Amino acid sequence: MGRRFSLTPDVPSRKREQTGPGHGVDLQGTARLWARRGGAIPKFAPRVFPRQPGRLAVLWDVSGSMEEYVELYLPWLYQLVHRLPRVGVFPFAAELVDATEVLRGPYAVARVRLGQFSRVFSGGTRIGEAVREWLDRFGA
Repeated sequence: MGRRFSLTPDVPSRKREQTGPGHGVDLQGTARLWARRGGAIPKFAPRVFPRQPGRLAVLWDVSGSMEEYVELYLPWLYQLVHRLPRVGVFPFAAELVDATEVLRGPYAVARVRLGQFSRVFSGGTRIGEAVREWLDRFGA
């Protein structure tokens, strides 16, 4: 059986339970290790820091030339938002909007609410401006 592919690789969490000297040692794990091996040995169990899924941002071109593909991409993006905890969907053409919360609702409602963004789903594509705006508003 093959390995599962992940769209968002795990990244180390920023959460740290301890800081300062010895923060890389798991004291409980070390005690268990020593108990299993019959006493104090010069080996310490390393602290394993939690990992979390990485972030994924989808910049979705919905300009006039891509209009025929909206119905193809919408179900895929809907499932992506529901299956990944840290994903954002940003349709753009004449302007950029964050549609992530709209896609978190029921599919039929999401389709209707996306239709209300008519100002986005029309006109030409301004990719450079959309990427710059996304970086200014949401980028890291």
